[in-house]
Amino acid sequence: MNSISTQYRKQVTWNGYGADVMKSGLQKYIRRSMHQKALYCARELDLFKEAPNAKEGEGIRTNFLHRLMIIFMEDVENMSLFEVIYTKMYHLFKEREKEDRSKEKEEQWIDEVVTLLVHSNKARMCSHIRAVFHSKYKEIRPHYPSLAPLWKDEQKGNLEFHCTQFKKYFKEGDIRAVYHAFQIDLSEEKLKEKLFRSQKPVWFIFQQMMNPLEVYKSERILKFIEWYKDHIGGMNEGFMCWLVPLLYELGVIVEQPVEDIQGIPVTKNKDGEKLEIDEYVLDKHTSRGRGKGLVEFALYGSYVEPAAPFVNPLWKKFYEDGKRFEDGVPILGENSTREVPKKRVLRIAEMNATQATHESHAFEFIVRTQLTTMASKMDVYFARDSNKLVVVKGPYATRDSIDIMISNMEWKKMHGLPYTYFEVKELIPDLWPEGVPLGARNVIDRTRPAFFLVFDSYLTEDDLVIRTHQSKLWPPTDVINWDAVPFHFTHKDRPLTDQEYADYVHAILFRYLLGVSDLADRNFLMVNGRVISIDEEEMGKEIPIYATLKKNRAAFVYDWLKDHYEQLQVSSWKYDAQINKLRQIQNKQECLGLFQP
Repeated sequence: MNSISTQYRKQVTWNGYGADVMKSGLQKYIRRSMHQKALYCARELDLFKEAPNAKEGEGIRTNFLHRLMIIFMEDVENMSLFEVIYTKMYHLFKEREKEDRSKEKEEQWIDEVVTLLVHSNKARMCSHIRAVFHSKYKEIRPHYPSLAPLWKDEQKGNLEFHCTQFKKYFKEGDIRAVYHAFQIDLSEEKLKEKLFRSQKPVWFIFQQMMNPLEVYKSERILKFIEWYKDHIGGMNEGFMCWLVPLLYELGVIVEQPVEDIQGIPVTKNKDGEKLEIDEYVLDKHTSRGRGKGLVEFALYGSYVEPAAPFVNPLWKKFYEDGKRFEDGVPILGENSTREVPKKRVLRIAEMNATQATHESHAFEFIVRTQLTTMASKMDVYFARDSNKLVVVKGPYATRDSIDIMISNMEWKKMHGLPYTYFEVKELIPDLWPEGVPLGARNVIDRTRPAFFLVFDSYLTEDDLVIRTHQSKLWPPTDVINWDAVPFHFTHKDRPLTDQEYADYVHAILFRYLLGVSDLADRNFLMVNGRVISIDEEEMGKEIPIYATLKKNRAAFVYDWLKDHYEQLQVSSWKYDAQINKLRQIQNKQECLGLFQP
């Protein structure tokens, strides 16, 4: 059924999705090389050509075509693809101007562009280097001493100064040319002489990259100029039209292999086929994801697969730390132990009640995991979500703790530690409308959306053993009888495998290094021969391992560790915000000392 609407800020696609969700899905699925889903989003946006209001429909479609160009520059950056992408986009814009326009040809070119983007390596170097030189991240620069040479010559100056410096560094092949290019692009001065019939400073950057002795280079720059002039220049992403070729000329990004198009999957958008939207698509740039943080976007929304081999890991890390800094989350840093000043950012959900799903509609409640014992604690319960068993934790009024969990999970993922994936949902917290005897639910506005974490359950419903429990505040309430469900860590029931020992020790050392307190057994799960650390909503705490584990448990770990330290993977760990603790962990004798009085 055709549900197309071109109403301003309420644009709806053929199958009833918000246009902003499909635009986000297009980019996220290309980033993750998910061909079928990327094509579905592309075809859904292309169908705006069938809108009753043709002018408005084509306007939305133009934005979609521009998005494809931006995805090439922002996410893919494979210069081997530029000529073919440029040619297909050129034909797309020209075809729809014809009186005998062929929509079938346009569909074919769009499918081919999306397919080429999906199957390429991805990079996002424009975003990374822009963050490195951005003034709003100056406060975290001391945590990246290896990048200090890039900033040492930074100084304010007029347009002429930055043009001179750009010319000098570009000729030398020095990455600092990028810093001066940004200053030129941002300058409000005018060039003394017109370039490309304009005194706009940005044209100086393009002009310097052209070389009359290398015609093919000049022709490539002219094509980027065309994209800037005719399509992207007035958008926030306009700077990429000069930054991509500049990074290519500086040797930062390179040509990469291009796959032959072996076949394009079929989608049935016009037949009403639906798409299951992944949670990471609903980021802060969509109406349904407003209130989500920059950290989640940087780590998940911006995630690319496969990554190009030339991606600079330190620039990428700086970019991610920049988002942490903006969100008020502790950064990882390179090698400084000084605490980073945190900007306080209030991130209460901005969606209203009519835009959010209610908690009672999203889940079918089954049973609580336990009674809540503090006024600041969240409800945790098992529930059905579309016939799937999940664990739900919430409601959270802000994303502060959630963003820390995401940061901790990303660190574990980076270093090969087992982790539990979760989704973040915004819901009206309407279970227990009268409140709960004790818990955070009582102190938030339950008429507004709040944040919930949703974990796939490692247990099945048949595994759940329920008992009735009560306290001074809680009346008799059904909860899980954990004594009858072998799920949390124990070393008393049977000998551990070496894998389980290694996982447990890794988890303890991870929590010590990043400052995640509470080493109680309930915070370690035993699942399929692995031990997984959970409940990691804080960072930066001091964790005295021996005193926290106490004598017997510390001795149990020590006895295994003294003979198996070499089986650990800690030598490859990196965490520059706590370099002294990291050195302790990476030295066998000092590491053993953490488990002794």
